[in-house]
Amino acid sequence: MGKRFKTLNHGNGSIRETFSAWVSGDLGDDGKFYIPWGGGHGNTSLNAIWSLDIEHMGGDDTWVIEQLPSDPDRPGFEWSNEYRKSKNFTNYRPALKKPADILPDGMPTSRHQYNGVWFDTKRKTINQSRGHLWSFNTVSKETTGKVWHVKGKDRYPDIYGNLFYNEFHDTVVGHLRYKKYSRHDHIRYDPKTHKVRLQKGVPWSLGGSTCGTRYKDNILYLGYANGSARWAIYDLKKESIKNGKFKGVAFDWKNEMPACVYIPEWDKVLRRMQQPKIQGRWFTFDPNNKTEGRYTPDGKPPPYDRYPGKKVFYYAPWKSVIYITTPKVKSNAVYVMRVG
Repeated sequence: MGKRFKTLNHGNGSIRETFSAWVSGDLGDDGKFYIPWGGGHGNTSLNAIWSLDIEHMGGDDTWVIEQLPSDPDRPGFEWSNEYRKSKNFTNYRPALKKPADILPDGMPTSRHQYNGVWFDTKRKTINQSRGHLWSFNTVSKETTGKVWHVKGKDRYPDIYGNLFYNEFHDTVVGHLRYKKYSRHDHIRYDPKTHKVRLQKGVPWSLGGSTCGTRYKDNILYLGYANGSARWAIYDLKKESIKNGKFKGVAFDWKNEMPACVYIPEWDKVLRRMQQPKIQGRWFTFDPNNKTEGRYTPDGKPPPYDRYPGKKVFYYAPWKSVIYITTPKVKSNAVYVMRVG
């Protein structure tokens, strides 16, 4: 990794846990994959922003820190002893404002984001949805935070988000959980007006077992409801949703964060699951006839690690799937799966 940190004298400075926790990222249009403010809970207090330079993988600068983690001893912005000794770094203690995702220097705390991360190709920002809507501009290197507004009220979304940028309408679409223990609404967010509109059509609440992937000019979701496997396809141009059932893997396990990536060369979606009974297994989904199949990779497949989510993604210039995993401290962290 580009810069190396020793264990810090505050909280938990584990770099590995920045990547192996319930965190995610997105591919920028500059050929870099960004992971913003990962970690959280007891995994790590490091709130750096990392990028993987795909075209230059293999050297010392394969991983680059786009924004250094906050300094707990910075004069005037020192962390409280309560937060330094905390075993949960998601919320700053005592809270400076609502929600408690802001550090004394104004930066977001490290946090589990699940798949609530997206790259805005127009504004060149990597964004995450939990708490405030945090944005990091990959050109100016500036971080900003906004309060979500839904139906005229301030909202502070929690896990599990699953969001995508829609370049056809310059909007953000996907699932957002902004009310504790409520169902997850499918939303349309307009960055120009900062307004959120609710959309009907996805017939189940979003939990950890639901995954989403870009599929041609659509977003394809695979999930579970009432004992059945479910699919839903959101048309990014028409802004409409179709959904139905299919025979396949179906369970309601909230800790799931499966890999889910559409592969154009196959015209299928590849999933890798982590639910205990099917941990590490691979499945395909055909969006044309809505059928599921089994898959076994050739060669040496990426070792299984928890919560792959959007850390598994398709990279068109190489006709490959890039797979980021961290099973051990001294093992390979990035794998390239040739699919075309």
